[in-house]
Amino acid sequence: MPEQQSIPFATDGEYLTEEATYLATLARRITNQQRLRDLLVDDLHAQDRVIGTHEPTAVEACRCNIEALIEQERDLRHSLDQRLTAHRADPQRFRLGLDVVCEEHALPPEARTLLAVATICACSKEVGEQIVDGPGWSFYGGPTVENLYRILGATSLDSRLRLRSVFPPLIRNGLIAVDVGRSGYPEDRLGSRVYITSAAFVRITGLAPEDEGWLDGAQSSGRRARQG
Repeated sequence: MPEQQSIPFATDGEYLTEEATYLATLARRITNQQRLRDLLVDDLHAQDRVIGTHEPTAVEACRCNIEALIEQERDLRHSLDQRLTAHRADPQRFRLGLDVVCEEHALPPEARTLLAVATICACSKEVGEQIVDGPGWSFYGGPTVENLYRILGATSLDSRLRLRSVFPPLIRNGLIAVDVGRSGYPEDRLGSRVYITSAAFVRITGLAPEDEGWLDGAQSSGRRARQG
C-alpha cells in the first residue's frame, strides 16, 4: 500500500506540537527502561506472579511496554521527519523558526532537541511535564540540565561530559539562559535550570516580533543567568 503523502506544517506551533508528542513518547520509553532496570535489581519483583494464574510478571509487562513504546516512538519520528522533509521541500512554505535558528548557529542535533524541549516547556507546563518528568522537575522553573541529559539519552559519563559542550554556545548566542545557583560548582550544573530566552522563543514559535519586547518586560528581575 503506497505511503500517504506528508503534509507540510501550517504553523510553527503545529510543528512543535508534533515534536512534543514524539518527545513525550520517547520520555515514557526512557522511564520504562529505568523502571525495568530497577525491577531487575530485586529478584522478588522479577518473580512477582499471581498464584494460580498466568499473569505476566512486572518485568515482562515492563518489557512489553518498552517494545510498544519503541515502535510508537519510531512511527512518530518517521511521520515527523516525513512532514519536515515535505515542508522544507516546498518553496511556498515559510521556514520553521527552529530550522532557521539551528542553521544560523550551525547547531548539532542535541542542541536542536534542547531548544525544542525548553521552548515546549515554556509554552505549556503540562506538556513539559510529560517530557521531562523526573528528578529535578518542578513547575517553579524550566527543565534542569539533568532533565535534558535524560531526554537526550546521556547515560554514560562520557556522553554527559560531551553534552556539556552543547550549552556554552547556546548561552553565548542568547538562545538559552542557565541559572547555575550560588556556588557554581560542577555538580551544581545538574540541578541548574535551563530557560529559553525571549528572543529565541519568539523566533522558534513564530510569534510576532513585537511580542518579544512584552516578554522581555515580563521577565523576573530576580533571575540570574550565567554561562556554565
